[in-house]
Amino acid sequence: MYYIVIDIETTGLDKLLDDPIQIAFKVLNDRHQEINYGSFYINPIKRLPEIITKITGITPEILQTQGYKNSVAAGKYMNLIWRYQPATLVGHNLISFDYPILHNWMERHYSGRFKQPPVTQLIDTMHLASAKFKTSKWLKLEECGRRLDILFNKEQLHNAIEDVKLTKEVYLALLD
Repeated sequence: MYYIVIDIETTGLDKLLDDPIQIAFKVLNDRHQEINYGSFYINPIKRLPEIITKITGITPEILQTQGYKNSVAAGKYMNLIWRYQPATLVGHNLISFDYPILHNWMERHYSGRFKQPPVTQLIDTMHLASAKFKTSKWLKLEECGRRLDILFNKEQLHNAIEDVKLTKEVYLALLD
C-alpha cells in the first residue's frame, strides 16, 4: 500500500468548473516512510483571478513559463497514481474539495479511455482531526498543526508544496 499525500491550488472554489494550477505530493510506503515527492504547475485555460495570486503567490507568468497544459498535467497525475499501486490519497479537506476538483478536471482534460486513476481509498486529515479532537467543527490545516504541536511557517501556507508538508506531518501525528 502506498499513501500519496496530496495538495492542490486552484483557479477558484467551484468544484465543477475550476481547475488545479499546482499539484504537490509526497509518497509514503506502507511503513509511512517518504519515498518520493514533487510538485508541478498547470497553465489553466481560463484567466487566473488576482485573488488567487494574492492567496497563493502563483502568478500568471509562473503558470505560463513553468506550467504544463491541462492534458499533459492530467497525464502526469494519472502516471503518479498508477506508479504507486495500490494507492491511497491523503489530504486535508480532500473529500469535500481537492478530490472533487481533481475528479472533474480529469473528466475534462484526460484523453485516455479511463478518466480516473485507480485510487483505492481516500483519507481526509480534516475528518480525522475532528474525530481526534471531538469537535463537529472542521479544523483548518493550520489549526490542526497547532493542536498537534507541529512547527510550520503560517506565511508559507496556501502553497501546495508547504501545505503537503504540513498535511503529511498532521497525518502522521494523527496516526499516533
